[in-house]
Amino acid sequence: MVLTPQIDGTVAIQSSSLEFAQAFKRRVAAGLLTGHPHPRSNYQVVDAGSDQLRATPLIGGRRSVLV
Repeated sequence: MVLTPQIDGTVAIQSSSLEFAQAFKRRVAAGLLTGHPHPRSNYQVVDAGSDQLRATPLIGGRRSVLV
């Protein structure tokens, strides 16, 4: 069985979309859930536009951030 967690929603962000997207990518690179490398925090940003961000879990332990 494979779980594919998903969160849909909106939130008001005070910074510009570019600043937020860059900060989010840095957090994903550091470890999305824990802020440091951990098997359960292994995600990559697969879509970063002015109105949305999408991160997906990596399988196989490879960590990267796609621009």
